[in-house]
Amino acid sequence: MHYLQNKTSENYMVASANVAILQCLAILINGPKHESPKDISEDDNSIHEAIKFARSFLEGKSDLLGNEITILYNIWLRNGLKLNRKVPAIIAKYYNCEMKILPIANNNVNASKLKKKLQKSDRSGRFTEEFRRAAFYNICPQDILVTSGFYVEMAWREPFIENLTTKGTFHISESERIEVEMMVQRSGLVCVTCDSINATVLQLPLTAHNMCMLVYLPYDKTKGLDDISKHFTPGNFEILVRKLTQSKPKPVYVTLPKFSLKQSGIMPATFSETEDTLESNTIVAPGCKIFQTSTLTISEYGLNTTKTGQSEATMTGPAVHDGIKWTQFTATSPFLFMLVDTEYKLIFLVGKVARPGELKEVKSKIKKNRNWCCI
Repeated sequence: MHYLQNKTSENYMVASANVAILQCLAILINGPKHESPKDISEDDNSIHEAIKFARSFLEGKSDLLGNEITILYNIWLRNGLKLNRKVPAIIAKYYNCEMKILPIANNNVNASKLKKKLQKSDRSGRFTEEFRRAAFYNICPQDILVTSGFYVEMAWREPFIENLTTKGTFHISESERIEVEMMVQRSGLVCVTCDSINATVLQLPLTAHNMCMLVYLPYDKTKGLDDISKHFTPGNFEILVRKLTQSKPKPVYVTLPKFSLKQSGIMPATFSETEDTLESNTIVAPGCKIFQTSTLTISEYGLNTTKTGQSEATMTGPAVHDGIKWTQFTATSPFLFMLVDTEYKLIFLVGKVARPGELKEVKSKIKKNRNWCCI
């Protein structure tokens, strides 16, 4: 893999996880050096839907989270995508919108210098022409690790309807399958619960349009980047993607009660074997380090609960304790995601979320830009 390096800096560029995943998908689908959207077939709905979603998300206009919410995701490339003037042209061309770059340094002096350098070179907050002319080569899934995580506490508006549950099959490897419970209604929203799983690949047995997937994967049970890399190789990823696109899983249609989010927080972190100085009150998940904390506010969307039928549910472990990592992307065909050595409950959300303004028949019941409804 080609890294855009700055030999004088050991700092990493922080960008959107959506961008990183889409770059991987674009390269796997179209080859290693396609820098222009024109190289992607107009018939390739999957990548175009993903690009459309990611762009609106980066601009703060996503149907999922709302136009007043801005989130900074993190990617960590194994050898570091260095903070210099060579920023991927593919990002600038696909997303033509404001990007935020956060310098992560070993000490405050380096961070301050890099921050001033960035501000001087790009006062508007957008990519300069030098950035736009940069190239991005051979992004390898093996070298991308999403390290954002958040913890949520939820209160259910409706009880879990146990008599509407059913079992579905997940492919956790090419030969192994497990059964999971799903709550079923006639809708495009899918949600399942896996109480315990140890897998490298998870294939959702469904097809849908405008899908959005949230994967909560605690990484305090992983042994670090080396273990992830063993399973998350470009060759395996290409084979699995090819097999998955050729298969036609039976569609599954389920939906869930709505809930309101009480609290949450993002935890950017990175795997590292070196010890950096952190504040004494910082709680660090095993195998990772926290460089920055911020706050995320979400109003409402569908998610799974336990079988108890209680009106409240809490995700397994706060991110600041268990190091939950997550990523998010869209697709219009069946997809898979890599998992590594976890024994925690995994929560998946697949579906389409409408803006309150789009639901005219229930507009009076929904507060503007506050509550959301799954459709």
